[in-house]
Amino acid sequence: MIIARLAVEFKREGKLAGNTAVVTKLTNLGFHKTAKKYGFNVAVTDVGDRYVLEELLRGGYSIGGEQSGHIILTDYATTGDGQITAAKSLSLLASYPDEKMSELFSVMKPLPQISVNVRVHTSMTPDEKRALISSDAVARCAERVSAQLGDSGRLVLRPSGTEALIRIMLEGEVEDELIALSRELETAIKLML
Repeated sequence: MIIARLAVEFKREGKLAGNTAVVTKLTNLGFHKTAKKYGFNVAVTDVGDRYVLEELLRGGYSIGGEQSGHIILTDYATTGDGQITAAKSLSLLASYPDEKMSELFSVMKPLPQISVNVRVHTSMTPDEKRALISSDAVARCAERVSAQLGDSGRLVLRPSGTEALIRIMLEGEVEDELIALSRELETAIKLML
């Protein structure tokens, strides 16, 4: 929500370099809807602030980040810096003295999002985790889930790069539906172990 609000303000001020904000593939769909509404582009990277930074530098963009809170404002630093982000947010608040912070940052309405980690064998290599995700049973289940979500949601299914986990992230309009769909995927993965 902070990246969305700052991007909207940077665009209004003519300071949104390349008319683009950089986020990861796990960024809430509400962000993408906000970008469309306010007329700026979104560059999407793999998960990790290093990928966000690489894209920021490659494209000459001024703002990017990820859900973990790493927000990079390249006019000031090349790392996620909470103090800079706080200073920019407070500066924004000072520019709109009649609005509360909650009102300013409500330009984005996040969609419900759930994440589930499915534990796999500790001996599984990254290639084996990817093969598990690509197996017929899991792939078919993932296709059904994606079809059910349609354009109003999405599924990100990926192996953890650091833990013995397969990560499921679902996003959509109805949280109860997301929970049920995540259980289907979790079951499909566990049956393949």
